[in-house]
Amino acid sequence: MASKIERLREWAQENGAVLHPADRIQLIDSGTSAGIIGILKTEIRDENEMCPPAKRRKLDDAAEGVVRVEVPRHLLFHPKLMLLQHSGPGRSLAESMMTRIKAVDPTFFERQAEKAATSRGDASSPLELDPFLIVAFIMLIEERQKGSDSFWFPYIDLLPKEEAMDLSIWWNESTLSLIHGTNLFEGTRQIQSLLHRVFTLVSQQWNFQGIAEREIIWAYSIFASRSFAVYCPPPSLRGNDSSEIVDTHTMNRDVADRAENATNSHVDAHVEPALIPLADIFNHSPTSSVRYINNRARNSFALEIDIPSATNAEESSSIEIFNNYGPKSNEGLLLSYGFCLSQNPNNTYWVQIGISEADPDHDEKIALVREAGLWWRHHLSLATPLPESLLHTIRISLLSDSDFALIEDSNPSDAQIISVANEHTSHERLFALLSARLRRMEGSPLESLSDVDADAPLHTKFALQYRIEQKSILSAAISSVRSHHRAWVQDLISSSVPSRLVSSLLPEYPVAHNEILTAQDVLSDASSSLAAALSSFLSQLATSDLSDEFIFAVKLMHDLHSASHGDLATQLRAWVASDWQASCIPPTISEAECSLMQGTQLLDTIVSAHQRLQELQSTVSRFSSQHPGLAVGSFTTQMLACIWVFIHRNSLFLNGDLLLVPANHLASRDVLPYHPAGRWAYERHTDGGISATPICEPWACWDRDGANLEQLLSIHGVSPSEVPSASTARVSCQLPSVATVQISFTLSDDDEAADEKLRILETCNLPLQFSLFAGQRNSDILMSVRVLLLSTEMATELCAKVADGGRSHLCAPLSPQHEKSVVETLEQVLRSHLDLYENNLERLEAASIPLRRKQLVREYL
Repeated sequence: MASKIERLREWAQENGAVLHPADRIQLIDSGTSAGIIGILKTEIRDENEMCPPAKRRKLDDAAEGVVRVEVPRHLLFHPKLMLLQHSGPGRSLAESMMTRIKAVDPTFFERQAEKAATSRGDASSPLELDPFLIVAFIMLIEERQKGSDSFWFPYIDLLPKEEAMDLSIWWNESTLSLIHGTNLFEGTRQIQSLLHRVFTLVSQQWNFQGIAEREIIWAYSIFASRSFAVYCPPPSLRGNDSSEIVDTHTMNRDVADRAENATNSHVDAHVEPALIPLADIFNHSPTSSVRYINNRARNSFALEIDIPSATNAEESSSIEIFNNYGPKSNEGLLLSYGFCLSQNPNNTYWVQIGISEADPDHDEKIALVREAGLWWRHHLSLATPLPESLLHTIRISLLSDSDFALIEDSNPSDAQIISVANEHTSHERLFALLSARLRRMEGSPLESLSDVDADAPLHTKFALQYRIEQKSILSAAISSVRSHHRAWVQDLISSSVPSRLVSSLLPEYPVAHNEILTAQDVLSDASSSLAAALSSFLSQLATSDLSDEFIFAVKLMHDLHSASHGDLATQLRAWVASDWQASCIPPTISEAECSLMQGTQLLDTIVSAHQRLQELQSTVSRFSSQHPGLAVGSFTTQMLACIWVFIHRNSLFLNGDLLLVPANHLASRDVLPYHPAGRWAYERHTDGGISATPICEPWACWDRDGANLEQLLSIHGVSPSEVPSASTARVSCQLPSVATVQISFTLSDDDEAADEKLRILETCNLPLQFSLFAGQRNSDILMSVRVLLLSTEMATELCAKVADGGRSHLCAPLSPQHEKSVVETLEQVLRSHLDLYENNLERLEAASIPLRRKQLVREYL
C-alpha cells in the first residue's frame, strides 16, 4: 500500500500537482475503514533522534497558515472540464467518449437539456442525474478496466473497491430494515432505482456491453463520496477576466441533490462534481475551515485547509488533516459517504411540501411560494423543530378563495397568520403529516444502540443511530406544533374578539374513522379471527359491565403481540415504552403507597379501580385460555394496568358508545389545556368519523368528560395545582376542589332512639356521608350531627315536628348544651382527618416513589 501511495504522489506531482508544505505532509494507510489519510507533522526532531521531547523543535503553525493541495485542471476527472482543456489525455478521452455516445444516440444531450429547461423544479420533479455525470461514470469504469494502461491508473488503483463501500445503497436488506420509513430509506431506494435506469441506458441503448450494473453503482459511489464542486462556466460567461478566483466550497452538495435546492447565482448553476487526485485523500470534520479555490489564471483547483492554531507536541508529533465536506446531516453523510457523526450539529429531518395539480389555484400558490422566497423542502432540527418557513409554506398551500382576498395587498414573504380557519387547518395538516411520518418509523426490532451486538457491522450501528436521531427530531417537531397550536388558541380567546363570535371562528376538529375504535368495529371485522372469538366468548358472559373495556384490552394486546402499525397500536407502544407509571397513580401501586393516602377519596378511587382491573384480568385470562391460538400473548398485571389506563385516558362517550380515540390529533386532551368548564359538541359522520367543536367559554379546553379530582389524578395525572379555582371560572360549573374530603357517620346499634333518628334523617333528606369542598359551606353535615347526638326524648319530640315542618327545625341550635356537643364532635372528627393527612404527608416525603407521583399525592393531601 505504501508503494501505491508514493506512486500516486509522484504521478500527481509529475503532472503539476503541488502539496504544501510538501515536507510536512504524509499520506498513509490508516488501516481502518477511513482508508488513506493525510497527516501533518507538527514538529521536527534534532539530528539526535533520541533527544527528549522538551528539546524537539516545534514548527510554527501560525507562520505556515494553511495546508494547500493545488491540482492542475487537466488532472480533474469530469468530461466537461476535460473538454475545456486544449490538449492532453483527458480531452482525448472525453472527445472519444462523446463521439461513441452520439453515434448511437445523436440527440441524447439535446433531449436532456430541453428536459432540464422545462422542469418545474418542484417536489414532483423526478430524481435525475446530469447526463455528463453518466458519461463520467462510463469513463471511470473503462479506465479502471484498462489497468496500468490508463493514464489515471495511479489514482484509480487507490480508489476503494466495491467490497469496501459503506454508502447506504450498498446495505443489505437487514440493515435497510432498521431505517424503514425514514427519508434515508426512501432516498436510498430512489438512488438504487435511478442507477438501475442508468445501467439500462448504458448497456442497452448505448450498447456498452462490458459494463456491469455493480460497476455503475461503484462509479456513482466514487463520485458521491470523493468529488469536489468545480466551477465550469460556459464560454459565454468567461469574459476577458482570466484571473477570476471562485470559492465553491459552499456549493459542495451531494451528487444526487435535487435542482430545487440550488441557488440562483450564475456560479452555482455552473458547478460540476469532479474527481481531483490527491485532494480527495482527507477525511471530514465539520469544524475544519477550508476553501475550494478555482483559479482561472493558474488553470487549477486548490484545496486550502487552515491548520489548527494549537497542537499538543507532548501528546503527538503529528495531526490528521481534515477536509470539510460541507454542513451535511447524518442522512447526507450516509447517502454519500457511508458514515455518520455521533454529535452532528447539522442533523435535520426534512419534509417536502407539494401542491396538487388538481388544485384550481395551483399556479397562483406556486407563484406565491416563490415570491415569498420559500422552498418546497424544509429542514427540521432539535434546535429549530418548527421552522416558520414550513408553517408559512403550508399556509399558502391551503389558501381558500376568501384567504386570497385577505392577502391581496400584503407581502407574501410576511410569515403571518392569514385567517383563523387557515391557521387552524395549517396546524392540523402539519400535525397529521409529522405524526404519520413518526408512525412510519415504528416497528423496528432494535430500538437502542445497546441492542446492537458488539461485533455487528459499523453500518448497522450507523443505521440505528440515524433512525433514533430522526425520531427524536420528529417528536420535538410534533411537540412544537402542539405548543404552537395551544398558544395560538389561547391568544385567540384572550384577544378582543367578541365572545359570541369565537365559536363561529374556531373550526371543528375532525377525527377520521380510521383513527377511532369502537367495540362494534372490533366485533364486526369479518376478516379477523379475533372478532369471531370475542363474539363467542361474550355470549358466555353473565354480565356486559366489562364488555367494552374487555374488547379494547384484548384488541390492543393482540395488536401489540402481532406488531400492528395502526394509530392506536403505535401510540400504545409509545405509552408502554414511556415512564407511564410516574405520570399518573395507577391501580397497581403497592400497599405501602396506598397507606400514604389513607382516609382519602383518592384511595377509594384507586381501590375501586384495582378491583375492576382484577375483574378485567380474570376475564382476559379466561379468554386467553379458551383461545390459545390467537396472538394475544402473555401478559402481566402491570401490562394490563398500562393498557387499562391507556383506554381510560383516550376514550370518550358519544351517543351511548365508548369511543377509543388516539391522542394524535390537535383536539387531543394531551394538546389542549384542561378546564372543568370546557364544553364540546360532537357530531358523528356517515363515514364513522367524528367532529369535535368547542361551544362555550373557556374556548378549546377539555373537561375530561366531567372527571372528578381523584380521576384526574389517578388516570390523567392532572395535579391539583392545574385545576382552576372557583374564582377563575368564567362560567358557573362544579369545580373539582383540591380539598375534597369524605366524612362518614354511623348510628350505633345500641342507640335506643336509632329508629326515630333514621326517620328524621330520611324525612329531612340528610345523608350520613359527606364530601367537603374547600370554599363551600355544607350545612347538611351540621344538621346530620345534630340528629345523631339527640337524646331519646329530643329525638321523639323532633320526629313529630319534622313530619310537619321538615328540616327548618334543624337549621338552628336545639339547645346550648346540645350544640356544644355537636361542635366538639364535629371538630374531633375533622381533627382526626387532619392529623391523618399530616401523618401521611410526613411519611410521603420519606417514601421512595416516582417524583411526579409524589408531587400529585403531596398536592392532593
